[in-house]
Amino acid sequence: MKKYNIVYIGIIGAVVLFFILSGNYKRNVASAIDNRYLAEFPQKLDENFTKEISDYVQDRIGCRDLLISLYTNFNNRVFRIFPNHMYGKNGNLFGNGYNYIASYQHLNGDDEWAEYFADYIYKLEKYCKQKDVEFVYMLNPDKFTIYPEEMPDSIGVYNTENLTDQIKRKICDKGVRHVFVDDIFLNEKSDQSYFNKKYDVAHWSDYGRIIGVNAVLKELSLSPLSVTNDFNMYEIVQKKQIVSAVTINDKLTIYQPELVYKKEETNMDSLQLINPEAFGVYKNPNATSEKKPKLMVLCDSYLLNYIDYFGDNFSEIICIHAYDALKLPTLVNMYQPDILVFENVERAMVDFYPKDYIQYWEIVE
Repeated sequence: MKKYNIVYIGIIGAVVLFFILSGNYKRNVASAIDNRYLAEFPQKLDENFTKEISDYVQDRIGCRDLLISLYTNFNNRVFRIFPNHMYGKNGNLFGNGYNYIASYQHLNGDDEWAEYFADYIYKLEKYCKQKDVEFVYMLNPDKFTIYPEEMPDSIGVYNTENLTDQIKRKICDKGVRHVFVDDIFLNEKSDQSYFNKKYDVAHWSDYGRIIGVNAVLKELSLSPLSVTNDFNMYEIVQKKQIVSAVTINDKLTIYQPELVYKKEETNMDSLQLINPEAFGVYKNPNATSEKKPKLMVLCDSYLLNYIDYFGDNFSEIICIHAYDALKLPTLVNMYQPDILVFENVERAMVDFYPKDYIQYWEIVE
């Protein structure tokens, strides 16, 4: 018996030693699965040392990505558990965050906040008119808004307005020029999906982006892009999500714009932007574009890095992240755009625009 115990201890020790020796102990290592940097070895002995050393060991253990992949794929196949998502019908994935589900169930209504937000957008539009700048508010939907029939039957929906409904109603009441993309998607259901089945379901598909942006271009009496003539189309099979090790094999139709705007070098340090990496000034490479209008877009991840979908309609596009909405008046004066498009997705409301901020917001140039 003692002999077997020694063998057992030896095997366990060898396994532990293997995972320790095969660990990744390099500095500044980014994990593709977690979309973050791995924990570093703690530099000082304080009250956080125990937690920091635990995080370090968990992040740096050998074969970590393989173990995560095996574990998550097992849960997905056997128990239909997908990290940070939930399964709907027909294999569709949806978000599972509290705010996401509350919006779907119509439990996130806040009429007071909606009034403040609509008034904030109204003031911004009024300011743009004073500057002779066209203004369009663009509200984009989440996947559950367009495909509620694919959500699980176990999640009920209350017969009342959610925050999106309240915002739309108040924006209309104030006469703000707008494009509600959910209305367009719901009225023009297509054989092509506006959202992917499993891959990056927090954002619209390339096709959805084309139709959404085209709606804004039509509102501005500009030329919408042709799916067949203005894009290079091809299909791929996406094996995994951006930040997940679970195999999905989702077939996607990719639309790559033929016209690509060229980003200029800019130094915006003096403005102290919250998200300076998202800021960019993009020039139309066509020589004939000089007389075309200049566009400024305040956006979230639905349009960030996708300004080429506006096509050959502008001489220049200035892109600003929604976090820097406070800087809009300054940037309007600096770049003097002809058009300002204010875009946000329905789930990115209260967190992006706190009540105390929009309630007392006034133009400061």
